[in-house]
Amino acid sequence: MTSAAAARGPGGSGWLRAMPAVFVLIWSTGFIVARYGMPYAPPLKFLAVRYALSLVCFGIWVALARVA
Repeated sequence: MTSAAAARGPGGSGWLRAMPAVFVLIWSTGFIVARYGMPYAPPLKFLAVRYALSLVCFGIWVALARVA
C-alpha cells in the first residue's frame, strides 16, 4: 500500500471500492455473452475480440483513476 492510499484511510478511493462490483459484473456477463456470441464467431476470434474490448475498458478505467 502506498503512503497516499494509506493517508486516505481504509476506504480508499471510489475507484478502489468499485473494483469488486465491476469484477462481478464482468465475470457474470461472460456466460451470457459467450452463449449468444459463439454461434456466430470462431472461438479464437471471439476470445481475441473479448479480451481486446476488456483491455480497452480497463485502460480507460486506469486513465480515469490516475486523474482522480
